[in-house]
Formats: sequence, structure tokens, C-alpha cells
Amino acid sequence: MTCPALPNQFALGTSPVKKNFTTVIGDTFTFVVTVQDAASVAKDFTGYTGKMTFRFDTPYSSTATMGGTAGTFTIDVTPALSTANFQVGTFEYGCEWTNSTTDTREFLRGSVVVREAFVA
Repeated sequence: MTCPALPNQFALGTSPVKKNFTTVIGDTFTFVVTVQDAASVAKDFTGYTGKMTFRFDTPYSSTATMGGTAGTFTIDVTPALSTANFQVGTFEYGCEWTNSTTDTREFLRGSVVVREAFVA
């Protein structure tokens, strides 16, 4: 499932974009963002690494797949990285990239509400 509450495209500014979302323990989702500059040109992520970190009592990070010249940043939260390991509550998350010279930039952050699964 795509995580529809998160932005799928935005222009870079001087501060990270802030966006909050909700998920349910046990859900899987794919988070894909296309990053552009002010002229709507895709950010070139060639040679970059990225990650998304959830700040629970014990931080949980997932490595991003960087899309090179397409400017995409992709996180898959799949059964192997299951939200079953998440905690119920409201927590912060952040997305960052690191370039080949080890400069790091946080570009997206916010709160995530994690709810228990409802079983009928």
C-alpha cells in the first residue's frame, strides 16, 4: 500500500517539510517522494544514501533506495521491516540523505501516530 498521507512530491526549501501521518501495527507501506528544486528539476541523488528513522524508545531506521537522476527517495516498510515492531503511541520520524562527501540533510519530518490493529 502506498502511504497516501505523505507528500509524494515537493520542492526543497531551507527547512524540512513537515507532514504527519497515521499507521497501524502490522501494516506494510511504500513511501516514495520525488524531490525537486525551486525550478521543478528533480534532485540528482546519484551517489547518495538515505534513511527514514522513527524515534521510538528504541529508534528504528529503514534504509532508503535513492533514485539517482529521477530524484526519488523510496522506503519500503514490508513484513521484513514490519510495523509489528512499532509501539502504540505518537512518535517523531525524520527522513534524511547523505551525499558522497558525507554532508547530511534532513528534508522531511513529522509525527506518526501508531495504532493497534482492529481485529473483528
